[in-house]
Amino acid sequence: MEKKFLKLIAIFILVSLTIIAEEEIKGTHGVEVPKGKKFETPNEKSEYEISEENRRLFPLFRKGIEARNIQLPMPFGVSVFGNVTNVKTGGEGLDVDFGKGNAKEDIGLKIEGDITAQITGVMLDFYPFPFLNVFGYGGYIRTSGDLKIGGADGKIPMTAVNFGDSGQAYGLGVNLAGGYKKMFAGLNSTYSLSKMSKTGAIKPTFIITPRIGVKNEKNTFQLWTGLMYMQKNSQLTGDMKDGTIGQLPAFSYALNLEGPEFSPTIGFRYEPVRHFEVVTEAFLANDFNGINMRLSYRF
Repeated sequence: MEKKFLKLIAIFILVSLTIIAEEEIKGTHGVEVPKGKKFETPNEKSEYEISEENRRLFPLFRKGIEARNIQLPMPFGVSVFGNVTNVKTGGEGLDVDFGKGNAKEDIGLKIEGDITAQITGVMLDFYPFPFLNVFGYGGYIRTSGDLKIGGADGKIPMTAVNFGDSGQAYGLGVNLAGGYKKMFAGLNSTYSLSKMSKTGAIKPTFIITPRIGVKNEKNTFQLWTGLMYMQKNSQLTGDMKDGTIGQLPAFSYALNLEGPEFSPTIGFRYEPVRHFEVVTEAFLANDFNGINMRLSYRF
């Protein structure tokens, strides 16, 4: 899947660069301005604003797009964001290693339940090209929920346990987008890593979200729908400190997790004034749902 994804990105970038290069050559679509005249647009800018924008280096190849009176986002962004995710999850098998020469123990354990994860943090992003946005974030994560834990063979009855933990989350990602007139399509992908404090759990997650939507003429408002894929069927690993569970000494563990991976999405981006934007996206499956919200300052 990763090779196909990389090929898709390479094709997208190649096509986008070709289109942008053609627009740079065409300029104002071959229309010659009469001497002593200038074209007037409904979005006139002051000489200071024009001078400031002309001095900007990024995003590269932007002039062909701006010649069509499409307003591109400012190249750099600083955002505060919040994310809430509700998911039904489960896992089977638990490998425990107490170290010091002790053999690993395979415990026939089964876990299932509803987990809510909340992340708040700061994100930095950058447009090297009009069609490509790269970003990274760091934040605080808090998880809670009701789990049922018992034997995978059914001999040990399932017992309800109230679960809660907190820690740090980090992520890197790219967003590819291109459009024609009032339509656009995009592909967002993120690789994140969370590390919890109490359980010591380390969980990598890969998310990819294709999108298709509409935008207004100046590109200050976008509305889209899409499908989110989250790679959740993976192994959860961690290190439990001495005394975390009763009188047990410190140990390492690994648990195979399973859960829903697909959810339809709907979202929007709105730029009420220059330098500020609001981005919101909700994912709507019954067993995998939540919302992402972000407020950005662009410069």
